[in-house]
Amino acid sequence: MKKLLAVIVVISLLSFPLHLDAISTFEATQSGSARTDLNLEGGYVEDIAIAPNGTIYAASNSPNGIFASTNGGASWHGPSGNADMGSPIDVEVDGASNAYVIAGIDLYKTTNNGSSWSKLSSGKGNYDQTMLYAQNKLLVPSRDGSIDLSSNGGSSFSNVTIASGQRITSLASSPTAGTFYALVGSGTTTLYSSTDGGASWAPTGKAGDYSVVGVNQTSGRIVLAGNTNEYSDNGGGAWSSMGTGGSGHITFSSNRTYIGPSWTDNDGGTWHNLQNEAASYTSILKGDSFAVDGSNSNIMYIKSGRGIAKTTDGGANWTDICSGMTGITVNDISQARNKNVVWIAAYGGLARCSNFTSSSPTWTFPILPSVSVDSATSVWVNPSNTNTVLAGALQRIWLTTDGGSSWTGIDTGLTGDVKDFEAKSDLSVIYAAVGGQNGGGVLKSTDGGASWSSAGLSGPPVNTIAISGSYVYAGCGREFASTSSTRGIYRYNGSSWTHLADDTAGKLINDLLGVGSTIYAASGETGQGGVFKSTNNGSSWSELKKGLPTDGWFKALARESGSSTLYVSTSRPAGTSYIYKSMDDGASWGKYYTGLKDEGFNALLFDALVSGSNTGLFAYKSKAILSIAKKGKIKGKSRIKVVLKDKVTKKALRNRLIRLYKKVKVRKRIKKRKRWVWVWRLIARKRTNKKGLLYFYIRPSKKTSYRTKWIPKSRKDKSNYLSAISKAIAVK
Repeated sequence: MKKLLAVIVVISLLSFPLHLDAISTFEATQSGSARTDLNLEGGYVEDIAIAPNGTIYAASNSPNGIFASTNGGASWHGPSGNADMGSPIDVEVDGASNAYVIAGIDLYKTTNNGSSWSKLSSGKGNYDQTMLYAQNKLLVPSRDGSIDLSSNGGSSFSNVTIASGQRITSLASSPTAGTFYALVGSGTTTLYSSTDGGASWAPTGKAGDYSVVGVNQTSGRIVLAGNTNEYSDNGGGAWSSMGTGGSGHITFSSNRTYIGPSWTDNDGGTWHNLQNEAASYTSILKGDSFAVDGSNSNIMYIKSGRGIAKTTDGGANWTDICSGMTGITVNDISQARNKNVVWIAAYGGLARCSNFTSSSPTWTFPILPSVSVDSATSVWVNPSNTNTVLAGALQRIWLTTDGGSSWTGIDTGLTGDVKDFEAKSDLSVIYAAVGGQNGGGVLKSTDGGASWSSAGLSGPPVNTIAISGSYVYAGCGREFASTSSTRGIYRYNGSSWTHLADDTAGKLINDLLGVGSTIYAASGETGQGGVFKSTNNGSSWSELKKGLPTDGWFKALARESGSSTLYVSTSRPAGTSYIYKSMDDGASWGKYYTGLKDEGFNALLFDALVSGSNTGLFAYKSKAILSIAKKGKIKGKSRIKVVLKDKVTKKALRNRLIRLYKKVKVRKRIKKRKRWVWVWRLIARKRTNKKGLLYFYIRPSKKTSYRTKWIPKSRKDKSNYLSAISKAIAVK
């Protein structure tokens, strides 16, 4: 009997003491804010490679997501320094244990076990999603049907066209010197070969619905994998069927041929599946990426639902090994009323935290409603009964009433993913948004999620639900589908839906946020995007655009409870995304945080601000500007003006306690001797007025240096802001 194991991930952060002395490439202290990785570990591993020195590389399709392990996967590290590489797709290693990775459309190399990566810029560039290092050659396809070749580790390249305008989807090397193979095309692909080290290529005459080519380095057998699998033992002269037993990367070990998580040792006569035959595993063994230890075939690594899994007993037992990987894609966040219980929907499954406000929160991850679930699109936790949770996965709604120990799957009756949940304040009705390529709609439940029925809206793909006042709002649309009835916002009054026809009409609505009687909307897609606000039940909308881009791909909204502070994020594919902040209810905005290349901010939660992106889960703190200036004298006293503002929005921070220090010389014992040293001595305290302004009055006896400091003290300020120190000024 298989046993599905749960993993407890301990996180030492979230009342947000930002450890700025240990910033990784996934964290940054920027001009207006700083963020800390909350260590929800894992990733979406696209490729695995093992170097001759034993270093394991995992390319996770997330920003900066190239991870290396020098201890058999017990721990992983990402790039150091200020790396901003985009999303890695394919990784290869050479005989000197150097590694190469395609990230985005660029090529990078490491010579120090993945601690740092340098961009190789001498080739043609615009690289595709596959490459090969074999026979002391590096082969990297561009997206135009050509291939860059290097015989000196990427120092220089020559370019050869295989098939102009075609995609090169897979490469393999033969044990015969100078012979390589390439699959070219999309849908029906053609097998090409080169017998002169890649200098020239020609079609072999073999074509079909294949996605991967592999060659056994001992026997020379060529294997093609796709909708059907075939092999040739005579260089492609004749082909035999291997059936349809597997899909994914091709790997050879001893007498086995692995295609993804499936393997055969009798030419496809019988296929075995690693997950089906495993005694235990932590999360689903996906197998798109797979590697066997060259010195011990019982040690294998495989792509799992959470990231990467390892076996040391030939596949009987698998354990996820993701410590140090920062690449989880977070789709949704939900928090209970007590603020301690938080659930996350992510690639890899669901995550639960029961002590979110403590100094050391812990996560249980992954929680899988079913053994077939490897990704969750949405989650909702009952605000007052935290054992009741709803999740969207596999185009179904999943319900647990025991905190995730057991789940019931409920068919929606609609086509598409469950994108969002929203409940009335008295929990009498819960709504679910369903959207996909072929439409969607809104469902409702009046029994806590046990059963669902149509809420009267079907057809439009619905991305988000919000409740404002007595109305329910549904935000609709999908990219590249322009039918007006499937876009914009629908409003429900309890009996019928109205398609609103104001500024949001025709927009792709990604998120809605209801606050009292006010409703906010975030829209975005190729070439356009905007943030909108309505205070009259959606009858009219105003665009909140001061300080925001016009094509922002706006994705998620969050608002600080009891204030006019609002956040909106963007999620631009293959680009740079941002978080913006407003402290005047959206009338004006400032750029709050700049994401990594390819990072998209999918979800926001305010307690203080937390974001879920395709790089993981992060906490943020704002910066403040504390300015100090001399402003003449009054009655013989020097007047010092101090102003405290939010650094992003330039809005005043009122009623904050400011400390004034002067620089004095004191005697201190240092290494058993008394010495004169300069120190800052606190001499006064005073609060800012409604303009964030205050004055100190001093009478120095001689020229003296002064400076001010603000230390956040209230629970709200400690959660939201870093301390601020002014420059020093001299007064005499």
